[in-house]
Amino acid sequence: MRQELFRSRAEPRWRRIEEIIDGLERGKRAGTDAFPELYRQLCRDLAVARDRGFDVSLVDRLNRLALRGHQHLYRFRRFSLTGASRFLRVEFPSAVRREWRTILFAALLFFGGLSLIGLLVQSRPELVYSVLAPEQVRELEAVYDPASERFLKPVDQGEQFGMFGYYLFNNIGISFRIFAGGILFGVGSFLVVLYNGLYLGAVAGHLFRIGFGRTLLGFVASHSALELLAITLAGVSGLRLGWSLVAPGRLPRAESLRRTAARMLPLLYGSTVMLVLAALVEAFWSPLGLPPAAKYAFGAAWWLLLPVYFTLSGRGRGRRHGV
Repeated sequence: MRQELFRSRAEPRWRRIEEIIDGLERGKRAGTDAFPELYRQLCRDLAVARDRGFDVSLVDRLNRLALRGHQHLYRFRRFSLTGASRFLRVEFPSAVRREWRTILFAALLFFGGLSLIGLLVQSRPELVYSVLAPEQVRELEAVYDPASERFLKPVDQGEQFGMFGYYLFNNIGISFRIFAGGILFGVGSFLVVLYNGLYLGAVAGHLFRIGFGRTLLGFVASHSALELLAITLAGVSGLRLGWSLVAPGRLPRAESLRRTAARMLPLLYGSTVMLVLAALVEAFWSPLGLPPAAKYAFGAAWWLLLPVYFTLSGRGRGRRHGV
């Protein structure tokens, strides 16, 4: 691309960024909803200008603008209810829609492994021990046996608040391990997603085979959509991180990794919010002695609402803000 064409296409965006930064320096926040994405685009423009050897004055202008913007970006990103609301309404669902192809792959990996081993365990019960240790199998049987003292208590963590902490730590730990596994050229993320699918499938297959399937469904139905979809989205972030190292294009691998990590953060943050909600439901709602139909209806509502949210929320708002 020639410099003049590059400049003419990007000039309105640069002027918009200058206006926002000028306003921030005067204490005004008009238009700041679009600032993070505009700033990312500015950094890409600066990288292109440098890479293609454009005029020094142009590179210097973009560099100074990027430095001015960076001074405000940290303060701008401090937590606020407005920012959190925009993230949940626009940024998170938009990021999910952008990555729909990788989501299909991660879902096939996770739910495919889960379904396959769950079915195989029905006809070959010994396969459960290829994923779980005998001690783990005994623990699960005790947790989901209605006659057991440990019924629906996977660990001795006291009442609901203790269980909430346990579920939260466990779920978010899985999410961040998946994301961090992307550093290993995506192999780590691939294996963690696959293992979690196989683990959950083996658990479900074994419990259904020995007659505790209804107990399992009654407990997990309410939070399954939040937890399973969150793990899938965390898998997407890790797999994309790995792919940025496998196929960095014209960028150095370190720069490709940095840019992809920035793009994947909305998925990581959003999946973390989903896991927090899943832990709340799992600790305070799922153990209640409600009729199974009530829990199934509650869980079905999540399975219906989440796809609608990801499909429709925030459509058009990003374009109005220049995203």
